[in-house]
Amino acid sequence: MKFKKMMMISLAVLLLVSGCARQETKPETGKENVSVIQGGKGEYSILTPFKTSPLRQNYGTNFREVDMIEIGRRLQDKSKDHFNPANFNISEGSIINDDHYDQLLRHESKNYPYGLNPVDGTEFVEKGRKIQTPTFVRDVVEVNFHSGNDINKIDGVGIALVMKRVQTEAGTGLPVRLSDETLYEIARTSIGNRLISYLRTIEGMSDVPIYLVLYAQESDTDTLPGKYLPGRVIGEGFFESRGGQFEQTSEKWTLLGTQEASEEYPETSADFSVFKREVVDFMNDESIGVTGKMFVIDKKVQQLDIDLTTGAKTYLEIYGLAQYVSERISAFSDIQAPITVNIKVYQNSRMIVRKEPGNNKPIIITVT
Repeated sequence: MKFKKMMMISLAVLLLVSGCARQETKPETGKENVSVIQGGKGEYSILTPFKTSPLRQNYGTNFREVDMIEIGRRLQDKSKDHFNPANFNISEGSIINDDHYDQLLRHESKNYPYGLNPVDGTEFVEKGRKIQTPTFVRDVVEVNFHSGNDINKIDGVGIALVMKRVQTEAGTGLPVRLSDETLYEIARTSIGNRLISYLRTIEGMSDVPIYLVLYAQESDTDTLPGKYLPGRVIGEGFFESRGGQFEQTSEKWTLLGTQEASEEYPETSADFSVFKREVVDFMNDESIGVTGKMFVIDKKVQQLDIDLTTGAKTYLEIYGLAQYVSERISAFSDIQAPITVNIKVYQNSRMIVRKEPGNNKPIIITVT
């Protein structure tokens, strides 16, 4: 009986020890399983699992939504000239972390030698108006490019240096708008090269190609929804190792129905006026809002976006309007670019009419 009890105790101890051994044995951790989600023709593919930018919260605080989208869109589109989507995948930026970001957006000082904004007390004059201690750099946005599937191996970097156009006049507190030429010269002669020099000091970045665009905000205070236009790219530079230089670019969004649009694009402006009147007549509703904007590069229209905003309507009314628009959209005969008409009930999109260049039949998309 005593022998049997000892055997049972020994068996219990053996089971306990073997159980602990099993718990302590852990499988060897393998590499992260990365896959590629293919982009469309001429577009970048992304790596998954998707990793968000460590600076995402900062961007959400600093930008109007219209600028956040436009900065990313233009940086990605313009990067294609240097990082071909057929050869590179894209991911959110990871080189500039919170510490780098804080250093760069500061005013230059003993504690912040790489601060991109001028030292306290600097006086800048624009057309006779004095600006005390200006803040020229509003933000820095980054994306990364990879020639393979290793997200940790960065083969190229795209940076948008976001310039603050609206400054404050010393003494009066009145706004001062800096021209594209002024902002470009500030970036070209000083800030842009200092940013590149700082990035080269980061481990692993000494020889990585860097594409830098200079983006000028139209405003950083308009936060309400409406007809506000985004900013635009005013310059660019491509830097391999320590070589590279800036070039000025010409692009902008133009609001149709303005004097500027009428003077620079008289035919399109006239077509838009006719289109607007016809839509109002068709709906028999003077309260329908019709706004249009064009994106232009080197004075050539790249896209035309029109918003039709109305109050409560039946489905058939919206459907009929979309059908009518799909017929009348051909009135913009001088534009060889995508045309998109967004039909909205209050602020919600309900139907979208889109016409591609070379295709006479627009498509209608219902948004539910």
